[in-house]
Amino acid sequence: MTLPNPWYIDANARHYPATQRLLAYMAMQGEQGVLHDTHLKISALSTPGAAVNFAPGGYGVLCTHTGGSFEEYLGKIGTQGSVSVNPTTSAGGREDLVILRAENPYVDGAGSWSEPADLLNGPYMHIRVVEGVAAGTNSVTAHNNTWSAIDLAKIIRPANTGIVSPGHIFDLRSLADPNQQRTKIPGTGVPPIASPDPDVDVPCPAPVDLPPANTTYAHWPNNCTATFPVPPRAKTLRLIVWVWTSEVRTGRASGQFRARVTYGGTEHEYTTPTQFDARPISSTIPIVIHLAHKGEATVRPNWVGQQVTVRLEAQHDTSGSTGTLGATTRTRFNVLGFFRTSPS
Repeated sequence: MTLPNPWYIDANARHYPATQRLLAYMAMQGEQGVLHDTHLKISALSTPGAAVNFAPGGYGVLCTHTGGSFEEYLGKIGTQGSVSVNPTTSAGGREDLVILRAENPYVDGAGSWSEPADLLNGPYMHIRVVEGVAAGTNSVTAHNNTWSAIDLAKIIRPANTGIVSPGHIFDLRSLADPNQQRTKIPGTGVPPIASPDPDVDVPCPAPVDLPPANTTYAHWPNNCTATFPVPPRAKTLRLIVWVWTSEVRTGRASGQFRARVTYGGTEHEYTTPTQFDARPISSTIPIVIHLAHKGEATVRPNWVGQQVTVRLEAQHDTSGSTGTLGATTRTRFNVLGFFRTSPS
């Protein structure tokens, strides 16, 4: 087997496009998106019309063609430009995606493109408006997962509209940074950026007790959950869960806490339990306590880019626990997470 030339051999040695794209992939550390928060931003015309503006800037677009693993397109658009958008009809409103797409006619498996008239200067990279995508589509991958493309914006307009106003445009860009990638959660709203260290604070809407008869795990407080997206490449989730200003009443309360991380209502992971043990001041005066739990859960591959829900579960010891754990309207449920990209 003859190995292809590496970058860089002197004289007249041939260097292949795949090697150049590999360099771009390495420079971007395998991430795609825009290079700065102002780059390639989609905006309405100064006088709204049948087009949108795109700002200048740099980008990286991962290759999806056959054999294109660990390859990326890297480029810069030096000046502001615009792209036209067709009007909506009387048949109803429409959702459009604005994307940046590589149209490379010399590879297979990433779309079928014709050669440009100018083979030397192209263009081979285009900002396109993909009109009439399915409702709730917030990513080019959901529309066509073979294209080498990144999301720039979504345009949502009602029927009989010939212009694009600022209120019709929703930003979908991600920075080429693993900590600044938007999730691909379906819906008409803008997908959130998945934080590597989510912090969610939820008030307890109504009092809820966990009596000592609960000697198997139960969701408590059962009216409190925390929901947040999972960032790219996450492998584990380290959690710190607090229940602030809860009460122990009428006797000693002892048992175990654990956190349950759930996706889709069925798939779940549990953290290793933490012991709790608390007593009231007297038989008639409850003690106000702050309960904390630390643990780590494995992130399943299909959770990445999706929303997960975290809840606290508790159980009393089968003997010796006679006090009731109480959550009141003063109670707050707080979850602080730390996603790791490799197992701890």
